[in-house]
Amino acid sequence: MGVSKALMELAHIGMLSANGLSRTVDSVHRRREQRYYKLYSLFGYQDNHNLLRNQNFIVPTPPTVPQYSEKRCKLSPRMLREVWLQSTDICSALCERVMVELQVTKALQIDHSVKFCKRLKLWNGGTEKRESIKDAKMLLLMQNQMGQIVGRRLARLENNDEMRDLLLHIKSSVKPGESSTSVVSDKASAIHNVVHDVFEGTAATKQDPFHVMQRFSEKVKHKGKRKTFYKLIQGEIYSVDGQLRNPE
Repeated sequence: MGVSKALMELAHIGMLSANGLSRTVDSVHRRREQRYYKLYSLFGYQDNHNLLRNQNFIVPTPPTVPQYSEKRCKLSPRMLREVWLQSTDICSALCERVMVELQVTKALQIDHSVKFCKRLKLWNGGTEKRESIKDAKMLLLMQNQMGQIVGRRLARLENNDEMRDLLLHIKSSVKPGESSTSVVSDKASAIHNVVHDVFEGTAATKQDPFHVMQRFSEKVKHKGKRKTFYKLIQGEIYSVDGQLRNPE
């Protein structure tokens, strides 16, 4: 592919960040310019050394930094995203194979939150700029009780039709044990009907306590008080050994 490992790591970090690849490209350009500045200074030092040894030495003229950047730094967010997507296709088949072999026996975790989903976004206009969160396709993941990814797809925010398709795709992986399987979500009321229809009433839909605590604590503007309030709610919901308390 002709792309270094270091550049691919920067692209991966940029794709999973809230700012996208725009800052990643700026960082790559800045690093290349700094590296060329260093080479430029070493080149000038060597020229001075050659002139002291030979007065007839003809000093070559290297390209300036803008000329070097224009010729060598041809990199755009769109180009970097396409390279990143191409590189992920290499292990995509293996990931799909592993997900088919995984099972859901106790809980299926689904997260709809914008903070979780907006990290990988594809806009319809292809301008790499944020247009509207309703027009974006985001990475939606479903995990089993061990945190293993059992299903994934690019979906619009809170689109029940795309949610239904993904649930039907992983339905064969859900194999309840002694107790029924629970679908844990940050918006249980929004997906309750979809989960009930897909699993025919055999799976219970439950609210994720983490997002409940997060929503309450976000209302507190003071950072120190927000952390204290979060710990108080966590102490009321969870026991000392990290288990959920009985609501009764």
